Order: sequence, then structure tokens, then C-alpha cells
Amino acid sequence: AGLAIAVGDSTVGIEPCPGGNTTTLCVAPASPLQRLALSADSVRDDSYLLSNGHRYLLGTRRAESLPWSVYFAVDEEAVYAPMRERLRFEGLLLLGMIVAGGLAIYAYDRSTNLRQLTERAQTEARFSTIVNTAMDAIIIVDAQYRISVVNVAAESMFGYESRDVVGRSVLDLIPDAAKDELRRALEQTLLARAQRLDRKSTRLNSSHIT
Repeated sequence: AGLAIAVGDSTVGIEPCPGGNTTTLCVAPASPLQRLALSADSVRDDSYLLSNGHRYLLGTRRAESLPWSVYFAVDEEAVYAPMRERLRFEGLLLLGMIVAGGLAIYAYDRSTNLRQLTERAQTEARFSTIVNTAMDAIIIVDAQYRISVVNVAAESMFGYESRDVVGRSVLDLIPDAAKDELRRALEQTLLARAQRLDRKSTRLNSSHIT
């Protein structure tokens, strides 16, 4: 802060003396900021980049009847540096929170999938134990009559190992004379199952409507 005075073609500045003593004023050599203050019209607030590479925020108030101008200048970097540091810190903090949240979601998803796989494996192991220890022959097929499960008793009865028949049609294991009868039995079973599912779906829809 200081006072810029035009003396002919020269500029004289009056500023607080160095050393932090704000009650004592000293004559300062002419500076670009003082010349800017004198060249400004009346009141002006703006930002200027000087030849030394520093950008200053300059506020001026020029006297109407005297060749004087009061000015206040501050280094823009000094003003905005704390704000930039604050924004940088908050940006890094936000990024850290996003990364931590993403890792937490990933860990939870992995844990859930692992638990589901473990429960499924345990269920399949129990099912396999029950099926393979049964005394009766058990063959499980899909809607296209393809074999998906064969237990040990069925392997002994038909003389095939499980790996040789899984994926094949169950009709391939039956003598030709019995294929038509088995096909009709399977069709009736699938039809009855479809009707039960349809009735169950109808009851559920009715309960929602009421």
C-alpha cells in the first residue's frame, strides 16, 4: 500500500518504511505498480502481470484535483495459495474417500459371492451325498430328456458311468420297446409340473390384485 505522486514525467512513491513500522513513511523508488495506479481512472480493481513474473491484485483511488493516487497491491499467489492448498487437500481427500468406498464395495461383493459359492458347494455336496447313497436308481433329466444327474445305483443298473451318459437323452438308455411308454410318462410328468406352476402363479397374481 502506498501513495503514488506524479512529479513532471517522473513518479514518486510514498510507502510504509521497511521493517514493519507502519507509522513511518518513506519515499520509495518508482515502480510499475505506482505508474499503474496513476494511469488508472478514478477507482480501479484489477489483476496485473508485471515483468518480474508476479501477478498482483491492485486497487487504486485517484485524487480528483491532485496528481496523486492511493493504491493497495498484494501478490495474487500469496492471496490464493492457501485457497489452492485447501482445494488440493479437499480434492485428495475426496479421491481417497472414493477409492476407499470402491474398495469397500468390491470387498463386500467378493465376500458375498464367496459366501454364495460356499453355500452352493455345501448344498450340492449334501445333495450329491443323498443321491449317491440312495438304494434306488435315480436319474434326473431336463425338459429335453437330457440326463443331468445319475447316481451310483443307476450306474450299476444300466451299466454306464455317470460321465458317459450326462448330457445324453435318457431314451438312449432304454430299449426300443419301452421308449414310447417312457416318453409318454415323461411328457405327462412335465405337463403336470407346468400345470402346478401355472396354478401357483395364478394364485399369487390373485393375491396381489386383492
